[in-house]
Amino acid sequence: MSGFRPWRSLAMLVALVAALSLVLAACTDDDDDDAEAPAATPTTAPATASPTPPPAAATATPEPTETPTPEPTEEPEPAGEQLKIGFLADFSGPLAEFGPVIQTGVDLAIKHINAVGGVNGQDVIVVTGDTRVDPTQAVEEARRLIEVEGVHAIVGPLSSTATLAVAESVAGAAGIPVISPSATSPALSVADDDGYLFRSTTSDAAQGVILAGLADNQGYDNVGVLYRDDAYGQGLSDAFVAAFTTQFSGEALSVAYSADGQISYLAELQQAADAGATVLVAVAFPDEALVFIREAIENDIFTTFLFVDGTKSQQLIDEIGAEYLNGMFGTAPGAGPETPSLSVWNASYVAEYGELPTLPFVREAYD
Repeated sequence: MSGFRPWRSLAMLVALVAALSLVLAACTDDDDDDAEAPAATPTTAPATASPTPPPAAATATPEPTETPTPEPTEEPEPAGEQLKIGFLADFSGPLAEFGPVIQTGVDLAIKHINAVGGVNGQDVIVVTGDTRVDPTQAVEEARRLIEVEGVHAIVGPLSSTATLAVAESVAGAAGIPVISPSATSPALSVADDDGYLFRSTTSDAAQGVILAGLADNQGYDNVGVLYRDDAYGQGLSDAFVAAFTTQFSGEALSVAYSADGQISYLAELQQAADAGATVLVAVAFPDEALVFIREAIENDIFTTFLFVDGTKSQQLIDEIGAEYLNGMFGTAPGAGPETPSLSVWNASYVAEYGELPTLPFVREAYD
């Protein structure tokens, strides 16, 4: 990535891959609509008195003939049925840069599935909803997808807070699987989701440790963590600070900011600097990080930064200026070592979209 050349992939973030075709097949209706009709019970008419008929003349009894058994016929397969998948993502709001790009992974998966006959003979289609990193909006969109659109499963949402809200408030009770490609908060592992919440990426319990090791490798011993006050920010900040202070004997101060966004972050930046921090860890989304990193540089509060998956953004680099961020490091999910299957996927993605994605979680969305 230009201006961010040493950005390191999270080698340990091995995607928790669940084949979409298998997950979606589990969502189809297995009920047998052709229930056996109950057999009719014979009834006997009451006997009535009648005159005795005269004896009939003898007649020849015809030989019995066998009635041919009809050949069984196969039930015709219903035509036109489709397996409908919901995709909840951010097409506006703080993660608007991510939604359309991550959807390319979903669309490519559906194209490949339909090319080989769909799921159990059903073509897969996708219906989208915009969550705007707003749990209330996410729940409303999830309810629309489930109750109005009739989706069989949901891919997304992207943010941990929205994912938890959807799984716990709507999808779990409805028995609709929710599979997020990017919700990394450790809180997902203990969500009250009735067993219907999944993710195809790894928990920040792992990313926090990797980030702490990266900070130690760079020789940082006193850092400030500026994090958004939600499930994602809190989870990653806690995991990083715990690992950095215990495993690597560093010093760290976490400072939260409102997840609703702020005009200025000078007070939070100064609080971290006053504690002796010389490096700022940005646990944020791109729009927010753009403001406080610019303020940190312009006010000479911090000039060295560590980044995470939520701030891996080319737009952020372009707007801050690559010259200010050159040589900085961060963590984000990576594809790992080159494998035959990865080579095939890369070639397929390039053939479809012209180049490989630079944002994270596209491969996880495909899975």
